[in-house]
Amino acid sequence: MLTLIAFLLIMVYMKIKHLKRLPKYYGIEIVDIFGKKTVLDGLRLNFVTYDAAKSYSQFYTSLYGKRYQFHVVGRNRIVDPFKEIVNLLPREKK
Repeated sequence: MLTLIAFLLIMVYMKIKHLKRLPKYYGIEIVDIFGKKTVLDGLRLNFVTYDAAKSYSQFYTSLYGKRYQFHVVGRNRIVDPFKEIVNLLPREKK
């Protein structure tokens, strides 16, 4: 009986450790035909569940065809895609 309780405690510990590593949010990355990441205005890109992100990714793929590729990625925080694009632009020197 003691062995069974120890085994269950170890399994619960391992399960909690695994769940902490899972992403808290999911996003869609858009890649154009030239292989560059881009942002399309008006598309929802941040999701809480993987299923919702995958569903939207499939919908966008059917909507845009082969012009863009939509990939689901896991994240631990919500990312503003416009801020990422601005950070990639070259900055002017003063």
